Amino acid sequence: MSRKPILAANWKMHKTVGEALTFVEALLPLVRGAEGVESVIAPPFTALDRVGEALAGSGVKLRGDINPEELASVLKELERLGVSPCSHTSE
Repeated sequence: MSRKPILAANWKMHKTVGEALTFVEALLPLVRGAEGVESVIAPPFTALDRVGEALAGSGVKLRGDINPEELASVLKELERLGVSPCSHTSE
């Protein structure tokens, strides 16, 4: 069984509530006709409520967290692709 590709906008630590709403207003027309993908937006915690209202009826999902099973799946896929989800630096 193949998974549906995910089109995601994730900016959890950047944008005020107003900036998040402006972003959503600009993004929605661009993803309205997207077929064969799951569209997801993950704004900052402080904007979840207002962004959720702006997304109502759009078909775009709102995410504010990720459960352990989903995280494990994402990390496994990143590992398969050879992508590190973290970067480490030493000083």
